[in-house]
Amino acid sequence: MPQRPFAGDVSWKYQGWPGGADHSLNAVHLFAQQLLKEPPENGRLRFRGAFFAYFFGEAKKYGRKLFRKKILSKTACRRLRGAVAGSFWPSNRTEIVTFKVFLNSRSPAALRRATVVASHTCTAYSCGSVHPHQSTTWKQKYFNASHMKILTGLCRLTTTLLLLLPTAFYAPAQALKGHVELIDPSLEKIIARDAAVDIIAEGLDWCEGPLWVEAEKKLLFSDVPQNKIYQWTAARGKELYLSPSGYTGTLPRGGELGSNGLTLDNSGHLIICQDGDRTVSRMNSPIGHPYARFTTLASRYQEKKFNSPNDLIYNRSGDLFFTDPPYGLEKNMDDPLKEIPFQGVYKNSASGKLTLLLDSISRPNGIALTPDGKTLMIANSDPGKPYWYAYSLSADGRLSNGRIFYDASREAKTEIGLPDGMKIDSRGNIFATGPGGVWIFNAAGKLLGKIRFDGVTSNCALTKDEKTLFITADMYVLRVKLR
Repeated sequence: MPQRPFAGDVSWKYQGWPGGADHSLNAVHLFAQQLLKEPPENGRLRFRGAFFAYFFGEAKKYGRKLFRKKILSKTACRRLRGAVAGSFWPSNRTEIVTFKVFLNSRSPAALRRATVVASHTCTAYSCGSVHPHQSTTWKQKYFNASHMKILTGLCRLTTTLLLLLPTAFYAPAQALKGHVELIDPSLEKIIARDAAVDIIAEGLDWCEGPLWVEAEKKLLFSDVPQNKIYQWTAARGKELYLSPSGYTGTLPRGGELGSNGLTLDNSGHLIICQDGDRTVSRMNSPIGHPYARFTTLASRYQEKKFNSPNDLIYNRSGDLFFTDPPYGLEKNMDDPLKEIPFQGVYKNSASGKLTLLLDSISRPNGIALTPDGKTLMIANSDPGKPYWYAYSLSADGRLSNGRIFYDASREAKTEIGLPDGMKIDSRGNIFATGPGGVWIFNAAGKLLGKIRFDGVTSNCALTKDEKTLFITADMYVLRVKLR
């Protein structure tokens, strides 16, 4: 894929300050205003934010205006609307939000202009500018004088460093860099140290839930904000597979409304975590002839609607295990439509009986079973508790002996991403998306190495022969060959 010139990088970090959403929206506001004042020459800008989940009307308004003036593409406008989402994950924890500006044009003049836009945006933000509808009382409420001095000083220092290192803005951009990090020599039995990371699909908003369908020799994956499932084959590349995939209602809504985790039941039917409809459902049509008609398998616990089922897996007996974090709710934990006070892990038995297994994990996300079916793995996507948990699973589906399989707190402080989707191969090796990329553990729980990326990874899938690993990573779907 041709490289695009890298125009600028606007990034900031905050920790423990309420009102994080306002920080993000302020930056979107300033970025949009600066683009309107100094539009790039010779082509629209591409825009990318680090997190996507919740669309603000104000940012949406700017997106439409920038598109009409031929400054941003349609995809870029969607990303502008989504760039505020990091502040909801959650606002009282550490957040890192990054704007990356690329150009469709290779013109030196356009590159210089975009560099000015990025640096001016960072400078404006460092001076403490706030969104027009935020008052000085907001600043006084959450920041005392010393906080404001520290914040302003750090931001100005960052701006100064950016201006002192202009060559950083002119470096050519890689779409997504990936490499294998060897921690234990036994990793080379699983993946070559020089294994290539190939981009097989791009142009997505936020992709999730990859599923390899062996009978069709194709990969299915969700684009959550688009409310679509795509398919990829080696012969035809990326194609639309199913729309709508997760929200079938008629009332307009934002947030993560599409499908998320995907799997097949023991009969080969597609089973979908539907964020927007807040259900786990089965697609009624055959896998090779998709049609957006669904049968609900589970939607409520004790007459209360789920939050937004996220990831799922079947055992050999046909029991379905799934997680239910709040990410599909438009306002996350603060959404008035949230009915269940906790984030649960559930089992829906082959007979249709629903059982709550856990209500103690703050943000249950990815879920997987070991090959013997005796251990259930659960990822917790909470910046304050970025853990992978392991639970012993009895023959009748009860959990016991809960323990932290791995604590990624140190890495989560410095790298983008949190424990998310994972897969376990037939030998018990665990491929777990997390801070900095895909973590690879052996069956004994030893960290062997990582497939590192400069972006956010969300989930992964293995082919039946376990020779290929597919990874969903923000706007990309990646392929890595294994041993």
